[in-house]
Amino acid sequence: MVVKRVAAKSNIDMKSLSHISEAERVRLLAVILDKYPGCFFSETPGFCDLVQQEIHVSDDFRPKRLRSYRVPGNLKPKVEEQIQELFRLGIIKHSKSVVGSPTVCVLKSKDGKDGIRIAIHYRYLNK
Repeated sequence: MVVKRVAAKSNIDMKSLSHISEAERVRLLAVILDKYPGCFFSETPGFCDLVQQEIHVSDDFRPKRLRSYRVPGNLKPKVEEQIQELFRLGIIKHSKSVVGSPTVCVLKSKDGKDGIRIAIHYRYLNK
């Protein structure tokens, strides 16, 4: 079957695509994933500088720098490593903004064996 060959080539779990028809799976796997594997299967984060994003806030918004969340000691080296990699790749840079949101660490698997993912908690800004 074409879909299974393409999925094996792309390392895709077919169960994760069970919600779409076979024709859609073939198109997704053969056309998109196989044509642009670097976009979907790279371990290196990507960066797009084609658009400058603006965040519009309400008139009553008061900028503030929120306190950092505590990072468990065993995760600190991994967090620091990821932050340094993002700096090295030019994805993040130092800022002098008066607005600051805390970093959140999320385990990629239940036991954390697959590493961590860092994200920013924009609850205050989104409010």
